Amino acid sequence: MGLRRKTREIGIFMISKYQKLTLVLFIYFISPLFLNCNMIFYKKNEPFPNFSFIEDNTFAEIYLRWEEKIDHPLSGTTKKRNYQTEIYITQFKIEKDRLKKEYESSPIIFDFWIIPESVYVLNQDLILYLFLYGEKEQPYGIESYLGAYFLDSSLSKRKVSSSEVFKFVEAKYFLPSPDKEKIFVINKINKIQIYKILKDQIQLIQEKDLSFSYSGDRLVSWDPKNFQQLYLYNHEVVYVYNIINNSMSIAKTFPECINPGTSFGGSIDSNGNEIRFEQTKKEYYYIKLKNFKSFYQKNFIENSKFVKYSCYE
Repeated sequence: MGLRRKTREIGIFMISKYQKLTLVLFIYFISPLFLNCNMIFYKKNEPFPNFSFIEDNTFAEIYLRWEEKIDHPLSGTTKKRNYQTEIYITQFKIEKDRLKKEYESSPIIFDFWIIPESVYVLNQDLILYLFLYGEKEQPYGIESYLGAYFLDSSLSKRKVSSSEVFKFVEAKYFLPSPDKEKIFVINKINKIQIYKILKDQIQLIQEKDLSFSYSGDRLVSWDPKNFQQLYLYNHEVVYVYNIINNSMSIAKTFPECINPGTSFGGSIDSNGNEIRFEQTKKEYYYIKLKNFKSFYQKNFIENSKFVKYSCYE
């Protein structure tokens, strides 16, 4: 009898120990997957600003907003919805080592996603916004259309739907000209297209098949002296595209660096000041770039092995 009771007590002890281990495993590994509210409810993201240089001390400040929740906990994927893109016109002033925001416009709120790095703003008779974007029901970045939106500068805060955007074509890449009169596009079916920017509309003026596959990277630069030419950098070969003749040939000379490919856009102004934002402190600041060379200061070379991606290196 004593041996049976002892055996039973050992069994109870072992079950109890197993249950404890199971409970510990549940608490540390399983329960967070069910208790995490972000699996059940959508949560707003915390966007950070992207900047696009316009002119002088003026930038477009772009925020991409959405709601998301965890889709597959183990893989870390999320579901996103309710995209919005806010674009402000912001003016900065550099005071010694400080960056001060002097002016901020009311936002234009686009009711869909825009790729922030693709935004260019042209300040002319009407303010023209150019960007790669997707329809509201599209997952972010899956399909990118080249879009344009004209805005009367006298208007205040406004919300814009995709139906109000001038929709060009599904594009891999685009780049407006330094004189803000034309747009160079490489579309999804590997054609070069040139668009003319008019007062309140944009018109396709010509296109040409591209003889090699273009990846979509920023490997295009307008000629800083002749705005009827662009350079396409493809591995160790540099091509020159002539708009007047609608022709492509291997370039004998070409700009020594690729980026920036035009005179505006991006987070760096024409004096080499890069605008940044500290997310934790919610503060703007700038970095004065060394060895800065603006778009118009590019030198021409003959050997493609010496081409640099960035003119700021």
